[in-house]
Amino acid sequence: MAYKLLDMAQARWRRLDGAHLLTLVRAGIAFIDGVQPEGKASKVKARAA
Repeated sequence: MAYKLLDMAQARWRRLDGAHLLTLVRAGIAFIDGVQPEGKASKVKARAA
């Protein structure tokens, strides 16, 4: 029964929208209503280097 439940759930999984933004979230950048505040991208690029 557990196998059948997992099999059905797997058929409905989908890729995250905005998966490319996960690195920014992990770096500590806050998003307000799904929008990144201005001036924060340069700080992330500096940390990544």
